[in-house]
Amino acid sequence: MHYEVHHPDLITPWRGEIYFRGDPVIPVDFVGGTLAPPALQAHTVLHEDPKDIAEAGFQGPYRTTEFDFVLKTRTSPDTITPKGATA
Repeated sequence: MHYEVHHPDLITPWRGEIYFRGDPVIPVDFVGGTLAPPALQAHTVLHEDPKDIAEAGFQGPYRTTEFDFVLKTRTSPDTITPKGATA
């Protein structure tokens, strides 16, 4: 899954890709000339319970995942220019 994050405090837009653990495309899709590292491979949870499916508004089983992003912004401590210093 490709993504792009925009926010006024970001130094530049953040673009990237998340792979799903076990995806058969991983061995043939390269990230910077190498295979996708495990840190970029999200674990998914399969939801098969009919009640969960109905509550989520789906017709059949579905998967979910969580993936955290930590982004450097203009106000991140290591990007702030100290007073009196030149940027």
